[in-house]
Amino acid sequence: MECFLKCAYISNIKNNSAYIRKIHSQLGNRIRIFRKQKKYTIEDLADLADLHPTFVGQVERGEANASVTTLSKGILEATSTP
Repeated sequence: MECFLKCAYISNIKNNSAYIRKIHSQLGNRIRIFRKQKKYTIEDLADLADLHPTFVGQVERGEANASVTTLSKGILEATSTP
């Protein structure tokens, strides 16, 4: 029984990891869409959000995990400015 619970737990972690990667990818796609609608380059967005351009690119590709603070104070503000 103990092995079954451990295997179920590990399986659940793997399933959650795939789900989290999917969320990161979807969020990155939305950021890219907003950036392109504003006609910003990655460098423009990085400057506005006070972030490194490499990090912005990684977030857009779903390769990096941006914190809620980074999203709200940086990327989202920069993409929502008129």
